[in-house]
Amino acid sequence: MQTNDGLSGMKNEGSCLSVIVCKSDPEEELISALAHLQSIYRDPARSDGQRLRAAIAALPFESPKLAVTAVIGENDFASRLDRALARSGTKLIEAKASYD
Repeated sequence: MQTNDGLSGMKNEGSCLSVIVCKSDPEEELISALAHLQSIYRDPARSDGQRLRAAIAALPFESPKLAVTAVIGENDFASRLDRALARSGTKLIEAKASYD
């Protein structure tokens, strides 16, 4: 679904910004979509609604999402610990609590 968000002819397809390069004035050189959005939300002459939509659209490209990545293989900590315990020949103490 393609909608016009009112930001200088930029179009938004779902959650992806479809404009890669913008040119507002024929004499200006081409700027990236992110630079164009930044110029919109930094422009105090624009309406608050336009500035807010531009800031929201630019946010995922300015601040990286934090993610946790786990690499599990033969050399992960748990496997290495199990092998070390097996090599050491120690036995686990299996005890049950007694309530006397």
